[in-house]
Amino acid sequence: MATEEANCPSCGQPLLGRERFEGKCAACREAEILGKPPDKPVAPANACPSCGAGVADGSETCPQCGATLRGRAPSRLRPWMLAPLVAIAAALAAAVFWPREGSEQPRQAQEPPPLPQPEPARPTEAKPLPSPTAPRPVPTDQFLRVEQETGALLELAARADYERAINDYFQPDEADFGRLERALDDIVGGQAARGFADWTTRRIRRDEADLIRELRERGDPRPAFSVALLAHLAREPGASEAARRSEDRARDVLRWHLASLFDGLEVADAKPGAIQEAGPPGQFLVALRCRGQRKAAWLRDEPLALRWAKLPVGWVVKTGLADRLERLRDLLKATEPSTR
Repeated sequence: MATEEANCPSCGQPLLGRERFEGKCAACREAEILGKPPDKPVAPANACPSCGAGVADGSETCPQCGATLRGRAPSRLRPWMLAPLVAIAAALAAAVFWPREGSEQPRQAQEPPPLPQPEPARPTEAKPLPSPTAPRPVPTDQFLRVEQETGALLELAARADYERAINDYFQPDEADFGRLERALDDIVGGQAARGFADWTTRRIRRDEADLIRELRERGDPRPAFSVALLAHLAREPGASEAARRSEDRARDVLRWHLASLFDGLEVADAKPGAIQEAGPPGQFLVALRCRGQRKAAWLRDEPLALRWAKLPVGWVVKTGLADRLERLRDLLKATEPSTR
């Protein structure tokens, strides 16, 4: 969780409100997306501790306010300045708490409601994904191979070695990986780039729940996931720079997605559960027995399961990520410039 004293890593300005969770101020994030320098000036390296004015190296006093620069800066508050402050505070207190005509008692200040407490981690029941066709018995040799590959993937996830996981189980699926590359190319520099810029700049300060509601109204079946993905693309140049290679951009988004799927789960103790053949021939659904709860709120409603496919290149995992990117791309293509 971000602290109250967080500053923007690019310009040094304090992060306020949602900026603390984005990790960077709105001006710098907009500048990255639009390719313009940020509007906020960077504080000079040598600054007066009292007034913030720039000072030359070796100066003993500030030319702006006269404060001593060696040691602790003296306070600029003088005794004669306290009188008007006390008077203003007294006037405000009288206006708020003094009984008015026709009122019996002054209104009492209400305490803010308590902040919601996070739920403790609890065992997660493995629920297989719904399959378009009825499950079929799995031959013994394929059952053992799927179980073996699942265990190997879980070991990589427990070490957070997502680069190796992508090399072994995701990038070899040339069809889905190619779709992922093309969808991202369209979003960051193609026909959907205008809609992407609109959602990530003009609406950058809108409430997340409001964005989710609008995406749902536009027909997005997983709007919370789309909002999280847009935020990732806006924050990470490796995922949204038009100059990046398509392969590197697709790997970045895959790595983010895998980390979100497993973060918060006790993957080191996870075990393969029920295995069934479902969907097209050669695809198998494996439920996972795992404790914990996903930290990514946009994925918590998705069952703990892996869908394996036997391809000529070997065993690969079908995440459905290409389908989600293509739906988001089509939505961004149809987005009109925001006037709000």
